[in-house]
Amino acid sequence: MDKTNIDETPPAPIGMLNELGNAEYKRISEALHNSGRHLHATDWAFVLEYAHSFQCYVQACQQATAKATLLAQNEKGVEYNAPIHNIVSQYRTAMNQAAAKLGLAPADRKKVLGEIERPQKIENPLEKLRKVRYT
Repeated sequence: MDKTNIDETPPAPIGMLNELGNAEYKRISEALHNSGRHLHATDWAFVLEYAHSFQCYVQACQQATAKATLLAQNEKGVEYNAPIHNIVSQYRTAMNQAAAKLGLAPADRKKVLGEIERPQKIENPLEKLRKVRYT
């Protein structure tokens, strides 16, 4: 099947994203398209997972900032990490895992997109002078 004629418009996200999540979904969709990847080869569940994790991460960070405390106390007065910070960490981990599956992190890009052309090395004129001077 010839996939060159497949529509290159990303599918609309389902109703689980708020304004922030929708904006991130759109940004990631555009980044994937601009990377040269055909959108028909994209697993949109991972894009949705990333955008949802991003939206929840930001919301959890806002709540953690509003509480302005890193520690909570139990009934005996023993301090422990406030649960909101564990939630922030869980969403950050989920977001990073989805980003890796999509090839959004530089270390993962080669694995997901395959071999890419290396940019040609630009010759440094100062390097030429150094070679001439010391030879």
